[in-house]
Amino acid sequence: MVIVTHESYGSILVGTGKQDPCIKSCIDKMEMVQRRAARYVLHRYHNTSSVGKMLVTLQWTSLEERRKQQRLAMLYKLQHGQVAVNISDYSRHSHELAFQVPSTSVDYIKFSFFPRTARDWNLLPSDVIKAPSLTSFKSPTSKRGSDRGLRSSA
Repeated sequence: MVIVTHESYGSILVGTGKQDPCIKSCIDKMEMVQRRAARYVLHRYHNTSSVGKMLVTLQWTSLEERRKQQRLAMLYKLQHGQVAVNISDYSRHSHELAFQVPSTSVDYIKFSFFPRTARDWNLLPSDVIKAPSLTSFKSPTSKRGSDRGLRSSA
């Protein structure tokens, strides 16, 4: 079971929350909804029950991890021309599909979509990046270091 909210659709553009207390507050509220949903699904409402263990039992990924997966999926779409945004201006390095991450000390640039996602993208093995389709890119059977695919069991 996956709880997807309207906020999830815009979440790939939201920063990490470290630089903006308002965003941090919104992220905390969304995390609380997921934690309450875990209690509801497992019918464990006592305050001594560990919600962290419930999330592991349910095999739900954290909202932070889901946002990362959404950002990487969006960059895959950009890379393969499935979204009408030109990214050819960003230089490549290490492998033909890796991106040069712009160097900056300004938080609103450092935590914006492209620099944040390019850092995560460059850590992926080239066989995952070269997946023939978005479905196979997201597939849990794609090899990605010690993890399996972009998606954990969600």
